[in-house]
Amino acid sequence: MFSPVYRITPAITRALMSIEADRQAVSDLPIDVTVLAGLRETARLVSTHYSTQIEGNRLTQAQVKSGRCRARFPGKERDELEVRHLYRALKEMERFAAAGRPLTEGHTRRLHGLVMTGQSKPNALSRWDRTSFANSRTREIVYIAAGKPKAVPGLNVGFGWKWINQQLDERGFARAGDCGPGALSIRHHSPLL
Repeated sequence: MFSPVYRITPAITRALMSIEADRQAVSDLPIDVTVLAGLRETARLVSTHYSTQIEGNRLTQAQVKSGRCRARFPGKERDELEVRHLYRALKEMERFAAAGRPLTEGHTRRLHGLVMTGQSKPNALSRWDRTSFANSRTREIVYIAAGKPKAVPGLNVGFGWKWINQQLDERGFARAGDCGPGALSIRHHSPLL
């Protein structure tokens, strides 16, 4: 049996008590539809910012927020499009989640289309022959995929959605109903997603 070695010091006790007091204060707040919508919007914007930033997007969090409203940032047009596309995909993911039905390959294709092109029509998942990775600052290509691996079609067919939905069910989630922004990572450079 795991027996961690630690001591609860007075400082740790004070911190835990402070956390519990804050948790209680928040749980007593009235959360109406407007507050909930605002929280979802904030989560979507933060998720969009960090998901694109980790891939080299140069927009700040404030620019992501204003860029969603069609603000323009000269020299960062590609970054603007990337943010708008991912934001639309996250909204679509929330729509899928609200439906409460099992996730499918069709959902993946639709999200892939939104992320890659901004189009809501399903997109092909296997495009290895045209996949390249570039340095987002210099635009120098650092990798070009060499043809289509033989294992990819088998991976794309089911993509493990049966297993994912089973895991959601076993853990008490209403299928995809509890998945919000960021619950599924959309890797916009990946030919599989």
